[in-house]
Amino acid sequence: KEKQQQVQDTKQITIDRIKKLDKNDELINLQIEKLLNATKILDEKLQGEEALIMKKQFKVAEYSFTGRRNSNEDKELVYSDEKFQFMCVFDGHGGVQTAQLCSSSFVETFHHQKVTHPCIQLGDTLLALDEKTQQDASLVGCTAACLLIKNNKIYFVNAGDARVVVQCKENVIHQSNDHKATTQSEIDRLQKIGSNVEIGRVCGFQGPIIAVTRAVGDNQMKLFGVQAKSESYQPISCEDAEFIVIACDGVWDVLETEQVCKFVKIALKAAEPENKLEEVYQLMMEGNCNNIQEMTHELRKPEYLRSRNNISDIEALKWEETDPIERKITISIIKMAYLLGSADNISAIV
Repeated sequence: KEKQQQVQDTKQITIDRIKKLDKNDELINLQIEKLLNATKILDEKLQGEEALIMKKQFKVAEYSFTGRRNSNEDKELVYSDEKFQFMCVFDGHGGVQTAQLCSSSFVETFHHQKVTHPCIQLGDTLLALDEKTQQDASLVGCTAACLLIKNNKIYFVNAGDARVVVQCKENVIHQSNDHKATTQSEIDRLQKIGSNVEIGRVCGFQGPIIAVTRAVGDNQMKLFGVQAKSESYQPISCEDAEFIVIACDGVWDVLETEQVCKFVKIALKAAEPENKLEEVYQLMMEGNCNNIQEMTHELRKPEYLRSRNNISDIEALKWEETDPIERKITISIIKMAYLLGSADNISAIV
């Protein structure tokens, strides 16, 4: 009887253990199933985001032209990988060094920033690059217009008068604000800290010095309110954007945003039936396209061309027939700015 009880007890213990193992197995299986589901959802999300990024990358062209200056102090950055697309114009003044630093170090510096919200990250990148110039006590600096495409969104910031323009559907244009000593909000900001503005320039110890109020570098002018803090703008969906133009003031000093957008739209439509872009360009320069005449009527005068333009420079601004449409458009914008009398370096990204 005692033996029978021992067998019964052993049997019961074994049954309990089996039940416990089964229960544990069920829990483990449940956890594994939850983990697999979570992994699948994350996988699908990542694949979806990557598909959006790859699908929405823009075709890009950049071009920079010395123009009427002795040297070119502008630098551009166009960079793409599987997650990001960067487009930046850095318009140097006093030398090319700061613009060169920004162009060569921007992407790496961007990835080192702790805050990962794209607009803040772009702004922090410019501030970090500005810190790298602190040992330079000269007046070398650059304005910056920086754009990032990430997760089907367009983010952009600027400091100075290099401008970002995003043409969207329904003729909606988004653009950055210029930070110059003629901009009232910037004049107010400078006056609050006791700085003076004369003849459209921020005053230093020796009088009016610099026309822009925000820039990377320009360390002698930090005391007078010139800062590298950028202005950021509302993100734009890639689905809404038709095209992007980023350019230095060598373009915007002689061409309005609306005029550039008008030209790009006409040129893109002309490219569809394989019309020559040169024909569209000539129409623009002759003033035969809607509302463009007021900006080009002087260009038809031979004396204007002889007195203000270097013919060899104009001839250098050519494209090959096999060049992509975005390159042809970029060169055309620069050529128009030059013909309209731009006295600066002329750089653009389309």
